[in-house]
Amino acid sequence: MAAYKYDPAKAKQLMAEAGYGSGLDVTITVHNRTLDQQHAQMLQQMFEAIGLHTKIDVLERIAWNNKNKAGETQFATLRGQVLFDPRYIWGSSWCPRRPPTGRTGRTTRSTNALRGPGRL
Repeated sequence: MAAYKYDPAKAKQLMAEAGYGSGLDVTITVHNRTLDQQHAQMLQQMFEAIGLHTKIDVLERIAWNNKNKAGETQFATLRGQVLFDPRYIWGSSWCPRRPPTGRTGRTTRSTNALRGPGRL
């Protein structure tokens, strides 16, 4: 995956070009563990900076799994540890509308190609 500089101004510009200049409401669904909630709060701060009005939905593990598997989440995260390398975050962030498993990382050729050669 190519390295991208944190650039909220560019992200806002891209949001506007995509037709979301006034923002967009999103919900991050997260486990009720402290690290998972901290991870979601970091994402929330970054999302809010570009106009993604973000709600955090905290669930216990089984409820999180069931909701995610049923495709009832917009964005869900699972963090067992806090790692700031984007390829690890990519591998543990979920979007239920991406078949076959719903996982955005490490499961499809297209997402693996985005990581670039030699990346896990």
